[in-house]
Amino acid sequence: MKLEKISNIVLLALVAVILVSFALFYFVGYDDLLEGTDMQAPKNTGLLLYMQYTLFVITAVAMVYSFVYNALKSSGSDIAKSTGLPANMVFYGTFGFAIASLVIGYILGMGSAEPIVDVTGAETTSAVMVNVVDMFLYSIYILSLAAFVAVGVSLSGILKK
Repeated sequence: MKLEKISNIVLLALVAVILVSFALFYFVGYDDLLEGTDMQAPKNTGLLLYMQYTLFVITAVAMVYSFVYNALKSSGSDIAKSTGLPANMVFYGTFGFAIASLVIGYILGMGSAEPIVDVTGAETTSAVMVNVVDMFLYSIYILSLAAFVAVGVSLSGILKK
């Protein structure tokens, strides 16, 4: 079987598993999350969380495998000649942009004094934890915006020679 066909089968299987998990999460009943409160959670919250953990671990393992495989495969060859891109500049630019987004997110979240309220109603007033949460949220916003812009520019054909 060709690699592309296997990839398509795996993609469709993962999409099916995700759709079934979300359907169970949204359309099956609710449990009482806390005794004596009116807060409820869907019965399949655990299923959805474990599915996300599993997908994260699979992605991390695939990333490490791909990195090691490509590093071993390309050792001794000039990547810039094969792709036309300076690989070191792409790596350092991407890594630097990710670090910059974290720093920008931390700076933007520094003035936030609002506590985080959890399910039990307890407040997390630790300024460090509030700043860290804000940092990651702002970083996600920045990196998502950059990804959308990159995809838009790529699909528009502006940079084609």
